[in-house]
Amino acid sequence: MRKFIFGGGHDKRKNYYILVANNLVDNGIPVWAFITPILPYIMDIEEIIDALHEDIPIYLDKLRIEKKTVQADNMKKFIRRHYPEYIHQYNKIIQENNESYLEEVMREYTNNNRVKILF
Repeated sequence: MRKFIFGGGHDKRKNYYILVANNLVDNGIPVWAFITPILPYIMDIEEIIDALHEDIPIYLDKLRIEKKTVQADNMKKFIRRHYPEYIHQYNKIIQENNESYLEEVMREYTNNNRVKILF
């Protein structure tokens, strides 16, 4: 399964945005992270959170796409092109507003004081 972190691939040491955020915190500058949208099945939220400095508060939000919109069409094209094995799941998310993937996120982070869930 191919998962990703935006901006630098799988190696958290090479992820530019995470490096910058961590460096700012190390130098006394407050930082927070807003991870949105959560892209189920392809985004490794745990890897992103683990890579961020422990003093960085994190906000998570779900994928918000209405069916029969340009955004829905573009998302499905993106999934078909890069993650075709998940097109069925994304069709359910978009067409049926299926948010079952959020249950795992809620279970994992509801009691985590560092992570705030916005959905």
